[in-house]
Amino acid sequence: MRVKRAPMYLYIVAVFLLIVLFTSALGFTLDYIQYTRELPKLLTSFRSELIADYLSAVYTRDKGWEGLDEELGQMISLNYLGDQQSAHIRLVVHDLEGKMLLNSFETLTSVGDAPLLQGERSEIKDLDSSQTVGTVTLYIAAEYIDEESRTYLVSLLTTLLIREAVTAVIAILLLVFLSRLITKPLSELQDAISSVASGQKKEITPSGSSETASLGESFNTMTRELEKQKELRKQMIADLAHDLNGPLHAIRLEARALRDGISTVDEASSEIIDDIDSISTLVYDLDYIADVDSGEIILQKKPTELKRFLLGIERHWLSYAKEGGFSLSSILPETGTQEILIDEVRMGRAVGNLIQNAVRYNRRGTSIVLKGSLENDSCLIQVCDDGKPIPSDLHEKIFERFYRGDTSRSRTTPGSGLGLSIVSRIAQLHGGSVSLESGEGKGNCFTIAFPAAQKTEA
Repeated sequence: MRVKRAPMYLYIVAVFLLIVLFTSALGFTLDYIQYTRELPKLLTSFRSELIADYLSAVYTRDKGWEGLDEELGQMISLNYLGDQQSAHIRLVVHDLEGKMLLNSFETLTSVGDAPLLQGERSEIKDLDSSQTVGTVTLYIAAEYIDEESRTYLVSLLTTLLIREAVTAVIAILLLVFLSRLITKPLSELQDAISSVASGQKKEITPSGSSETASLGESFNTMTRELEKQKELRKQMIADLAHDLNGPLHAIRLEARALRDGISTVDEASSEIIDDIDSISTLVYDLDYIADVDSGEIILQKKPTELKRFLLGIERHWLSYAKEGGFSLSSILPETGTQEILIDEVRMGRAVGNLIQNAVRYNRRGTSIVLKGSLENDSCLIQVCDDGKPIPSDLHEKIFERFYRGDTSRSRTTPGSGLGLSIVSRIAQLHGGSVSLESGEGKGNCFTIAFPAAQKTEA
């Protein structure tokens, strides 16, 4: 039973929300600690500078300190020093020589027992000359400052909280939109993968960023390749069933003929051996392909004279070609020793498969020519015939496993459909490739191209 999971974007939003809550809580804590420590000093300094500005205006107006005591009374009557019942503000004024000019502790008697907080000294200036003429020190009730700090702090943090909340909401809405935009292609890809896993054919429309779009295109390529392999597998099973059923059916008929006395032992055994050889060849080809795919084949390369190698191939397949009514000849390299680095057994099989195909799929009387040459450090081995050319649209397909261009002919022509696939794999193992050129009046020419010698790494 498959467990239904929440969409991916919800996990992203949840993680982001936790990050926002954590950072907000940490920020509020740090702000609270900072403001709690600094606000009393800031509020005291603010009042001290305000009073210093007032006294500077008084000094500039009076051109001296006369009337300072009367000015204190004026400040009190105007409530300039705040609520004396709660703030208990006191002032001490000194001139530049340090002489005390005003001490409100002596003037105001309602000091009470409230603890006072001393602020920093603020300069009093002559506004006309901008010269410092004295200092004022402010004393204010600590409880009053604490209360005022708390009120200000609550107001400040409330504003910050509202701002952070609005920012978080906008960020989360934006994140939901972006995460959906990012995860939607991934969710579609996940659903498509599940569909393919259950055996359904599924393709998606690439969308989103370049990375997700590329991922979607890769998925579609994979599904098309899987579908292609599925069709090839079905065709392979059908071809294997046919290739096995034909010889088995022939063996059954020969056995019955032998039992009924219609065929002699020599005749029946000869036919049965041929049919068993056909099955053995098919099994051998399948086993060879499996070894190549698993990487178990290790080439035994050694320096080989190209001319000697081609002559050996010609001698080996000459009688086979003649029995089928074909002529086999070779165009050998120019005089001289030309060595190539190959696995003779496996390269011999690749060239032999090409000769065998030329005999199987062409009319009697066709000429087959084996060629070899060295060009620009590459070796070219060609098997050419003057038979009916293979259509150009099949040049790539014929190297696929079990592919047979003419299905009706494949039912009557021996072979497993693996020959050219094996040729291609052997060429690749040698660091090369196989190609086909064909055309009216030219027939077909298969070319195996590979490096002539082992490359030396720097």
